[in-house]
Amino acid sequence: MTVQQRIQELIQPFAPAIETALGEVKQRYNWDRYFSDPLDRLAVQYALSVREFMMPYMRNQSRLKTDMSQEFPLDEKDPDNKTHIIDLIGTDVLERLLTECRQSGAQDGWKVFDEEKGWRDLGPEPRKRIITDPFDNTSLAMIGYRDNNVAVCIADQNRQFVNCAVADFQTDALYFANQEGAWLYYAAESLEQERPLQAAGQKELENALVVTPHFKRERRVKFGRTPLFAENIRTMNMGGPIIIGRLSEGSANNVHAFLDFIKGQPIYEIVYFPLAQKAGAVVTDLEGKPFDFAEQLGRLESDRKARYAFVAACTPELHQAIRAKLS
Repeated sequence: MTVQQRIQELIQPFAPAIETALGEVKQRYNWDRYFSDPLDRLAVQYALSVREFMMPYMRNQSRLKTDMSQEFPLDEKDPDNKTHIIDLIGTDVLERLLTECRQSGAQDGWKVFDEEKGWRDLGPEPRKRIITDPFDNTSLAMIGYRDNNVAVCIADQNRQFVNCAVADFQTDALYFANQEGAWLYYAAESLEQERPLQAAGQKELENALVVTPHFKRERRVKFGRTPLFAENIRTMNMGGPIIIGRLSEGSANNVHAFLDFIKGQPIYEIVYFPLAQKAGAVVTDLEGKPFDFAEQLGRLESDRKARYAFVAACTPELHQAIRAKLS
């Protein structure tokens, strides 16, 4: 059996649920009111369709582990990971949506990226870019923690940012940005635009909520050796696009900063920083150079495992204070 045949065998039992999720999302929301642009609609329909498919699993741990754990190793660095079925379902959803775009007359070619397989080309040149993560923080979900999201980002053929969408599985929040701005929507029985995204106004280190991933011992030790560790800050051990979304709406979520100064985050995890930048947050590398979307996307195209070390904070004052403690 070829790899493609095995993929089709794994996907087939889920095909009716995938079709239902796509159909429900298309019918439920007033698309012309909020997302009339075809690329904006593509991003949001992808995010909400995958979310719709996954929601029944978010309330049933036994079903999640049974249905989403399959013997199909794709990742050479993690051959024991048995949750790749979720990524295959995300790929299937994207391919269905791209097929619909072509059938409606769109002539776009695409360079598609996912974490497991890297880049692949679809259609003619010039090709737009699309990066997807159908179920971020999978390993946490498999042990019962539900801080998960589905994320998608689109760039044009010149690697310039077009849009991105991050759908939160817990709160119905949909964080969305395009070239015009960034907004918070709530996607429940209807789609409601709550407000433009606005980072919080925290300027001092005192009581700031700082998110930094330190699951592994190496990260904890290095974090503990910085002057930042001794400050009266609150910390949370997390990462991924959902934290960028919560930083972007820090006035509601009280996330004031997000940083990874040790190894950096994989670039496919942080292409969503335009959300934060358009919400007023400051995002730079460790030397203070502002986050450049096109530059980092180019790095990802050269090396699918490339990482980006950064400091992102809701205000310039807090950003400066954190960088001073790290240096």
